[in-house]
Amino acid sequence: STSPMAAPAIHQRSCKGEDRAMHLTALVGGETVCLLAVADGHGGPEAAQLCEDTLLQTIVKEAGAADAASLQAACSRAFATVHAAVCERESADAGACVTVVAINEGRGEVTCAHVGDSSALLVEESGHRPLTAEHRLSNSPEEQARVVASGARLAKARSDDGYFAVGPI
Repeated sequence: STSPMAAPAIHQRSCKGEDRAMHLTALVGGETVCLLAVADGHGGPEAAQLCEDTLLQTIVKEAGAADAASLQAACSRAFATVHAAVCERESADAGACVTVVAINEGRGEVTCAHVGDSSALLVEESGHRPLTAEHRLSNSPEEQARVVASGARLAKARSDDGYFAVGPI
């Protein structure tokens, strides 16, 4: 059964049809873990659909134990595996930002991993707090510095006619 903490987040879909939400409750190293994920599709639904079809099962397969460090490492390996699978597809123009939350109620642990600009909040009776770091280029000087250090140049995109800058950066 699904954790009551996770129930409101399950099976939400966007109007664009490019996004996917998924959940899986599984035994990881003998402990019950509830995994929730959102894949924010860009350029088509294919990458987000691949996440829905394979990501959470890949995390469970990669995780040797249900502690936070093992789940975090499993998420990183699963992200790399799914990324490689997306790049191998003919429709490799589609991509997705992904946020995963793993809840191990037995340990009282919540583990969060994300790639891209999707974020997660922990909502409690006393308020809420972010579980993810902000790294949208338009909002994060640290992310801008990282991208520039990798050799890229930051600029606003140009419109089809080449004249008007569009977008946040």
